[in-house]
Amino acid sequence: MLDNVVDLDLGITARLFDGEASLIGATQQQSMVLDVTVPLLYGKAGLGLPGTGWHADVAANWINVDEFRLVDWSAELSYSFDIFPAMDAGIVLGYRSMVIDLNDLDELQSDANFDGYYVALQLYF
Repeated sequence: MLDNVVDLDLGITARLFDGEASLIGATQQQSMVLDVTVPLLYGKAGLGLPGTGWHADVAANWINVDEFRLVDWSAELSYSFDIFPAMDAGIVLGYRSMVIDLNDLDELQSDANFDGYYVALQLYF
């Protein structure tokens, strides 16, 4: 939507869950095959400092329907600089969190949280 000092993006995205969930207990074992695509609302806001190479972003993907809730968000600070006339490089420091809550969805119940910090090196052509 906006693409200058302030960036704002809104839209729809999707996550593909393809795999198997297993529960192993003392007296029983149960597994379920997962093969589902989940649509999510998407939003991203950013702020760049002109002429400095510094940029900050916050992005989120979200859905909350009946017994299913997924929140996937990240925040990052990046710095980019010129290497050659046709190539730039950058470093990104960020934090990402994903929360998945299932309450009796197709006989599956789960509360999963994944989060952590990350560093990325990037090349722009």
